[in-house]
Amino acid sequence: CPETPAGAVVDENGCPPPEPEPDPVADCTPPSAGEPIDLNGCKAGDAIVLRGVTFELDSARLTPNAKVILDSVADALLAQQGISAEIGGYTSSEGSESHNQALSERRAESVKTYLVGRGVDAGRLEPKGYGEASPVADNSTEDGRELNRRVELMVTSSEAPAAASAEPEAAEEAEGEAEEAPA
Repeated sequence: CPETPAGAVVDENGCPPPEPEPDPVADCTPPSAGEPIDLNGCKAGDAIVLRGVTFELDSARLTPNAKVILDSVADALLAQQGISAEIGGYTSSEGSESHNQALSERRAESVKTYLVGRGVDAGRLEPKGYGEASPVADNSTEDGRELNRRVELMVTSSEAPAAASAEPEAAEEAEGEAEEAPA
């Protein structure tokens, strides 16, 4: 085993314990192309650019490919019930600032609507349009503008879901049945 400094923790052979392997799901990294999204390990402040979530030209209508990606996002959100998120919509700088702002808001709302339609609780999602603010690439090229037209999922809270108690529901049901019973 390698030389161990004095006072270091050692195993039964006098060697330092191996360095722990980093947990591959504890850092909330965006998936590679074609990989499903995994929100395990995400915490408040983490953001994932939803690459491939695109819209028809100058509209908030999702493309078929965007829906496939959002299906994966919905599955990930359903698997991590304690996560709430902001859906940030961004545009390129083409068009007026006010037009881009309104378009980004409609696009963020469109993503929320789709995710809610797939079973995600609407209260966990907050759509927000940012227009042409915060570009990630040069708006003077088509490639840059394409990168700036994006949707980001920003985790706003990542708490363990509260355990629901079935007892209050059972008590309410029993009361309802008692009221319906003839006196």
